[in-house]
Amino acid sequence: MDLEYNEGPEVIQALVQVTSDESEDSGLVESAAESLGGILARTNTSHDEILKSLTPQARGIVIDILKARGCS
Repeated sequence: MDLEYNEGPEVIQALVQVTSDESEDSGLVESAAESLGGILARTNTSHDEILKSLTPQARGIVIDILKARGCS
């Protein structure tokens, strides 16, 4: 599932919901985190509060994507 090129706060909200749920399937969390990281990097969206809400797995993926794309 690649949702990186979708726009809007509702897309981010849905991805945050999945990536914040400790009981969610790890494969789904990984895929959603990759899309979320791509969206945050591409749109230069403020991400500090979002990162705080993510599972450790998702947070690591999103941070790696942000770093790889030159975002802090």
